[in-house]
Amino acid sequence: ATREDGFVSAWQAVEETQHRTAASYWLITQPDHAALAGELAAHFVSPRFPCLEESVVRAIAVHDAGWALFGPEQENPAPPPTGAAGKPLSFLEIAPEDFIRAWSASIDQAEAESPVGGIMVSRHFCRLGRGRLAAGGDNDADTRRLVSFLEQEAQRERRLGSSLPYSQPELERLTD
Repeated sequence: ATREDGFVSAWQAVEETQHRTAASYWLITQPDHAALAGELAAHFVSPRFPCLEESVVRAIAVHDAGWALFGPEQENPAPPPTGAAGKPLSFLEIAPEDFIRAWSASIDQAEAESPVGGIMVSRHFCRLGRGRLAAGGDNDADTRRLVSFLEQEAQRERRLGSSLPYSQPELERLTD
């Protein structure tokens, strides 16, 4: 819903655009989107938000690196999957079996950059996973996959979190 000031949440805007059909499409890979997000984060300045450490910026820059498993980076890339109307599938429309593989590989890459990166990217995808579960509509096998993913990521956070100099609110803010 549009707020009184005319703004919508970023997530709502993304979700709406991902479902639109058009005469043509300009496709940006998820890894390229992540790299751009990292560049933006590196130059982000706000008196309401602290400067981001290099490890945080690097994690942002690789937060969708796992999607390279499916993209044009492959030796023999397949064309992007499309729906019945020929519209390329959004990342929101990919099967859980595939997006969980991409998410997990992305989190692994972010963790390789830094423990805080692993937690931030894990929390990012856990938010998406919990949202997907709350929306319902998945079959039992996909629901089990999502629940298992969330459980594995909770274990990862316990493993990584004990060594970090960040409070839970600070980690939430970095994830936001």
